[in-house]
Amino acid sequence: MRAAKLSGFRGRSTFVRDCDLERADLSNAYLYRSMITGDPPQSMALDEANLEGSNLVQAYLAAGMTRTNLEATRAAYVRMNQSSLREANLSGMSPFQASFVKVDFSGAKITTFEPPFFADRCPGLQAALKGDQPRDPSSYLTEFSSLIRQGREGST
Repeated sequence: MRAAKLSGFRGRSTFVRDCDLERADLSNAYLYRSMITGDPPQSMALDEANLEGSNLVQAYLAAGMTRTNLEATRAAYVRMNQSSLREANLSGMSPFQASFVKVDFSGAKITTFEPPFFADRCPGLQAALKGDQPRDPSSYLTEFSSLIRQGREGST
């Protein structure tokens, strides 16, 4: 499904696994509660895909999303654990109560992340958050990470 034209796709609770959606146009797609994953996560290819304006509320994504456009996506409660968001455009995205664990944000463009959201072991996130932010998510993450470290004894 490489470079598929799925703009406006209506896919509530869609389940997609280990597919090649590289460069696919999923702009304005309705993916509420969808599960888009790979095992390993990078086997689900969404690199350079266009998800601009899509609804990812309560969705679960574990995928390669290098250079993916996620501008202005609705992302409350989204889970993007173990995804690659290298050089991705996350401008205008507000991930309320979202979860990012082991997500690579190297070179990502972020403009509107505000707490609360959960992030742990995310290379590049601190650097990506150093833009014009309405509040300071960097200090929120620093405080949150120190709390996690206190209770992590023996955790993997």
